[in-house]
Amino acid sequence: MTDDKSSNLIDMYNMIGYCSTKVLQEQTSFALRNLADGSDSELVNMQNELLAFVSNDILQLNLTQGSGLVLHSGSEANETAVALAQKISGRNIVLTSILCHSSVDNACQKLGLQQIKLSIDKDNLKVDPVVLKDALKVHGANIALLNVTCGVTKLGTAEDMTFIPEIEQIILQNNIRVHVDAAYGGFVLGLSEPSALSWLKSNGLKTVTVDPHKFVGALGCGLLLFVDHEDKFGVGEEVVYFPGNASALGTTRSAYPLATALAMIREKQFDGLRLIAIRCRTLAKEAEDRLRKHGIQLIVPAVSGVIPVKLKSNEDVDRVIATMHARGFKMSPIKILTNDLDIYGVRMVVTPRVETNSTNIDECLTALIDICVDNK
Repeated sequence: MTDDKSSNLIDMYNMIGYCSTKVLQEQTSFALRNLADGSDSELVNMQNELLAFVSNDILQLNLTQGSGLVLHSGSEANETAVALAQKISGRNIVLTSILCHSSVDNACQKLGLQQIKLSIDKDNLKVDPVVLKDALKVHGANIALLNVTCGVTKLGTAEDMTFIPEIEQIILQNNIRVHVDAAYGGFVLGLSEPSALSWLKSNGLKTVTVDPHKFVGALGCGLLLFVDHEDKFGVGEEVVYFPGNASALGTTRSAYPLATALAMIREKQFDGLRLIAIRCRTLAKEAEDRLRKHGIQLIVPAVSGVIPVKLKSNEDVDRVIATMHARGFKMSPIKILTNDLDIYGVRMVVTPRVETNSTNIDECLTALIDICVDNK
């Protein structure tokens, strides 16, 4: 047996939500029930309740009941959205920014789609509207999907592309499907600052990814929401031997992650969840202020719960991560490399989970400040 010291490290990089021990224990019977079983009416109703709360109460999309799927993760939801866009449109291009989630990259590779990644502006780290317009005009007739990230994984910014009327017009003229990957931003920004998610107002919007488990509940609960209810039935034919609920995507999905997320939502209600989201953002902003007082800059201001600390080089990134690891904290690297700019840094994430309490954040910041100041 090995001595796994990593289990004692404080995880400051995973976007994992909060779930009380009480809820984890009370929902264990659902671990042996299958979300893909369409004959289990209780689970069908639970899925519809979760989908309705996220789509209508949090994101204000006002979707038809049941217009979505409860899947394993946001990654699976993103891949399904890409596959659906290819199937419906018959086109072969997916347009993204360089900041899109790796699951979109993986989906394009698996499906043999051409992925066009747009560069970001060096000042605001978003795709310049002119760049986006030009790409839409040039490739519009062949674009299966425009993927927009809301709650950018690496930086925590609200969106990686700017939504303006001129862009919307081109999208509608070319019948381009818009997918919003709000796996992280859906909860933390949707609850605390819904106006920040401007792409949810697009008339071209077709699908949205949200991960409840990044905010509440056990790992393993991702949602894919459909603006057009009929799209839910376009993912493929159900298997003939199983009374399935989207069994075309697989006949095994544990009900436990859904049950824990829904139990936490029922317990906290909208107002309680909103307070949690505000707390995450407040703690991140306080951490930013403390770092700046010691001369440590952020790549961009803390918008959500992500604190993207700016470093000078790849060597700095590796050294800071290794030194923080030795001092008991796990952090993730930020390395955004393009022809126009190189961005290096490390990322802390404040989520609702117990581990990111004020004491641990304070100790992590103390260690990070020591390391960064010593290496100036």
